[in-house]
Amino acid sequence: MIKNFIVTLFILCLSYGNANSFSHDKLKKGLKDLEKGINKELNKSNQSSDSKKKTSDLKKKQVQGQSKVSEAKVEKIEALDQKISDSNQVLLIYCKVSAERKWTQDYSYRKKKKGQIDKLDYIIFDNNQDLKECSSYKPQKGRYWETKILSSSAVSAKEYENYWLSRMIKSNKQFPLPFGQKVKIKLPRTDNPRSNIEIETVLKKSDLIRYCIGGNSQNYNSNRKSIYSVFFKTDVRNNKLITGYCRSSSGNMADYGFEIIPVSKGKFSKDDIKNFRFNTITEIKTNIENKNKAKKEAEIAKKESERKKREFNNSPEGVLLSSYQNYMLIKGFYESRKQYQIKYVNSQQFSTAKSQIKGIENAITKKNKVDSDKVWNKASEWYKKNWASTMELYKSTGTYTQQAAGVVKLYIMSLNSTYNKVVKGGTSAPKKDF
Repeated sequence: MIKNFIVTLFILCLSYGNANSFSHDKLKKGLKDLEKGINKELNKSNQSSDSKKKTSDLKKKQVQGQSKVSEAKVEKIEALDQKISDSNQVLLIYCKVSAERKWTQDYSYRKKKKGQIDKLDYIIFDNNQDLKECSSYKPQKGRYWETKILSSSAVSAKEYENYWLSRMIKSNKQFPLPFGQKVKIKLPRTDNPRSNIEIETVLKKSDLIRYCIGGNSQNYNSNRKSIYSVFFKTDVRNNKLITGYCRSSSGNMADYGFEIIPVSKGKFSKDDIKNFRFNTITEIKTNIENKNKAKKEAEIAKKESERKKREFNNSPEGVLLSSYQNYMLIKGFYESRKQYQIKYVNSQQFSTAKSQIKGIENAITKKNKVDSDKVWNKASEWYKKNWASTMELYKSTGTYTQQAAGVVKLYIMSLNSTYNKVVKGGTSAPKKDF
């Protein structure tokens, strides 16, 4: 700009000299005018430079101010430190994980191709019974991918909670969380997780750090933990309404049906969980193993009991006991309707049963060391416990039913079968008679 001005003035001076018979005085006057013009232009240039410098300084201050605002946004919060019960405390283990996720098949929903590998860096937590140390952390296998852990190291509750807060802020980028503004936080009621309450407050970052349980531990899918961090997001219709979500036992995120758990620097107490029951996966697996073991032992015991029962029933004492029981029932049904025309057991049948039981008793006691009186008393106790009251009812009312008639026939047949086997030596094969 200055250079162009000097050239222009010099040309004007020469032109002026040619037009008016050029002289030394005129040249001096022209040079002075040129000097004045140069000084004037230099002053303008300096003023412009000062103005640019001020503008630059102002922009620097604005950038510094924005940087401070940005720093304020990522300011770290302290670890959650709430009042928890002194007993039944559970320690949480936090791990910073670096991993590679390899997609085993195409997944169009996430625009992933089979064989694609993604680098992952994240922080997880679990209770110290299910995850004793970070080196033993194993991620769940996905339907569309497999994960390779590159490294896993322990971090503090504070580092995890700030990581989780950062995730929520990024997830709410489209509808930013209104920090510093008056909002309503929507959470389940403490007395009834199936209904919600709205807490009015000026939103702080620490308001968004909470832990939850979304059902009883044993109802969760296999190997899925039950304690999670609450995820908050703004309402799409009203960014002053902040809703909390927790993972339910089905694996889905829900805004109801969960309970907030007080946590203090990475610890919580089972005693503080009111609406659900918390068990570690280790405890649940142990309980299942114990139940399965007890069930198996019960099945073995049942089979052994049935074996011993069959063995006893086939023994001389067992055969005599069942024969006494059959006779007692035959006698009971005989006496219940012996004065009626239609009888359960007629006199001939009863006389045969009486003869048969005597023959069975003699045959068994003669060949085996069996105390018949002891066995009779045992049969009497069985009869009193299972049949005495029923038989008295039949006798007092004179009731006749086809069902009872059918039952007593079975007892007669059973006694007759035992008699044939024990006394007669079994049923003989028919002889050819033609």
